[in-house]
This record gives sequence, C-alpha cells and structure tokens, in this order.
Amino acid sequence: MRHRYGPPIVDVWVLVGVAGAVLVAAAAQQLAGFGFALMAMPVLSVLVGPKDAVAISAVASLAGGAVMAYRLRPLIDRPVLLRLVCGALPGLPIGVIGLRRLPEDPLRVAVGVVVLVMVGVLATGVRRRARGPKAEVLAGFASGILGTSIGISGPPVVVVLQAGGQEQHAFRATIVAFFVVSNVVTLPLVLLSGAVDTGRWPAAAAAVPAALVGTLAVERVASRVPPDRFRRLVLALLVVAALVTLASAVV
Repeated sequence: MRHRYGPPIVDVWVLVGVAGAVLVAAAAQQLAGFGFALMAMPVLSVLVGPKDAVAISAVASLAGGAVMAYRLRPLIDRPVLLRLVCGALPGLPIGVIGLRRLPEDPLRVAVGVVVLVMVGVLATGVRRRARGPKAEVLAGFASGILGTSIGISGPPVVVVLQAGGQEQHAFRATIVAFFVVSNVVTLPLVLLSGAVDTGRWPAAAAAVPAALVGTLAVERVASRVPPDRFRRLVLALLVVAALVTLASAVV
C-alpha cells in the first residue's frame, strides 16, 4: 500500500528514516527537556504525512519522555506542572479541531514570529522576578492547541519557564513531565478525530525503541551540561523551532 505523501509506510527505508529522526529528537529532549517535536516533525511529515506525524511523534515522545520524567521525578516542580496541565487540557481538543479544519500555514507563521521575538527578549537577559501562575496556565493552553494542531507544543512553555529563571534540571524535569501528560491526552484525541491513518502505525513500532535509545544514550551528558551552555542550547533550540515552523509554512 502506498500513501499519499510518498513511498509505502512499510518500506524499510521509511522505517529507518523514522527511527533516525526520533533518535536525534529524543537526544535533544534529554539534553534540553524539550525539542522532540521540532527535531522529529519535519522528517516525519515528509515520511508519513503531517497529520500522521503528529500521532507518531506523540507516541515516541511519550515513550522517551516517560523514562526521562521517571528518572528526574524528584526535581519536578509539581505546582508549576499542575498549572501547565490545567491550561493544556482545554487547549488540546481545540487543537484537534484545528488539525481537521483550520489552515495550518498562517498559524505556523504566527508561532514562528512570536517565538523569534521572545528569543530576542530572553537573549537580552530579561527576567521576571517570579513566574506568574496565570502566565503558566496560558502557556499550557497555547501549548495544548499547538501540540494537537501542528505537532510543535514546546515554545510557549519554554519561553515562560525560561523567563522565570527556573533552574535547568528542574526545568528539564518539569517540562518533560508536562509533555508526557499532554501526550497521554493527545493520542486518544487525535486517533478518535479520524485525522490520522492507523495504517501508518508500523512507523510507531520503529519510533518507540529509537526514542528509548536516544533518551538513555545522552542521559549522563545531560546531567553535566553547565548552566550557561544549557541556556545557549535552549535559545538555539527555540530559534530552530521558529525557523522550522516558518519553513514548514513556506514549503
């Protein structure tokens, strides 16, 4: 069976491409706490189509993220996590509606521009004295919408937590735990929406072990990254996220 975006999903080279993209994405998520979708979605979108890529990315991110969140569980900022999740829950079904009905390109452009502006603000060293609960709830809401509509949910949450100056390992633990919870809700919503083709699931079978390998391979390195280098890594990944989002709208 061939699918509308290219070669058959059962083709071995498609599975290899999916596994390779997920491996790199999982390593990025382990290092920074986020970055899975922005690394995986461009390649997955080409291999299995953009809508199916949302579901496969969620499965793989859930597998790698669950391992990472479990190992970092003592560092999770639970009040922040709760506010992010409370914001995301109403946003996730709204994003699913967008996945089916709304044009993606204008949303992608808007997200890319806003993220680039916020990277500029963060790069100047601007910090808020304290994170605002309202800002965290709103960031979760925006993340929920973006996660189920275009598959890239990290930037709103990253920007808010970085602006609040959260310690790097608490940041990694909290944000990956948030993605795990979000993906647990995302998967049934996306599958029940009818927007994805379950015939693509052989790719998920290749993605899950790749996510686990990528997560565990750089675990020790991630724990030793100096704070200044970690901050530069986060800003660089945000720039990549914005550029990937803008490029996907153009291409």
